[in-house]
Amino acid sequence: MVTTLTESVNGAVIGLLLTDQPFTFTALLGLLSLSGMLIKNAIVLIDRIQIEQDENDREPRDAILVAAQTRLRPILLTTATTILGLIPLYFGGGPMWEPMAIAIMAGLAFATTTSALGLIDVTIPVFTRQARIEAQLSREEKFELQRALQWFGFYEGAIDAAFGPGTRRSMAG
Repeated sequence: MVTTLTESVNGAVIGLLLTDQPFTFTALLGLLSLSGMLIKNAIVLIDRIQIEQDENDREPRDAILVAAQTRLRPILLTTATTILGLIPLYFGGGPMWEPMAIAIMAGLAFATTTSALGLIDVTIPVFTRQARIEAQLSREEKFELQRALQWFGFYEGAIDAAFGPGTRRSMAG
C-alpha cells in the first residue's frame, strides 16, 4: 500500500510536468483525495484475500491470485470512470482546478497500472518466503526472534502478524 501511494505521487508529478501545470494547493488536495482512493482499493483487495483464505480455505498464494483476478475489473473500472469524470474539470476548470484534475488523473492512472501489473509478482514471493523461513526455524529460534522483536518495540501485533495468532503462547510454554 505504501508503494502505491508513492507511485501515485510519482504519477501526479509526471502528469503536472508533462502538462506544464504548477504544483498548487489544489494539486495537493488532489493528492490527498487520491491517497484515499488508492487506500480504498487496497482495503477491498486485502479484504477479498482474507475472504478467500477464511471462507474458501485457500492457501495464501492461491488466495492472492483469486482475489486479484476477482477485484481487477472493478478496480480498473472505478479508475477509468474517475479519470473520465475529471476530464471536464481539466478542460474547463481554469488555472485553479486544472492542477488538481491532472494530479488525480495522472496519479491514479500511474499507481493503478503499476500496482495492478506488479501486485502478484511481488506479493506471492513474500508470502512463500515467509512460510519457508518460518518452517526452518526451531522453537528456540522463534522464541529468540520474539524476544528481539519485543526489544525493538514490536509487541503482540507484529509477532502475531509474523508467526500467526497464538504463537506467543506456544513459544513461551
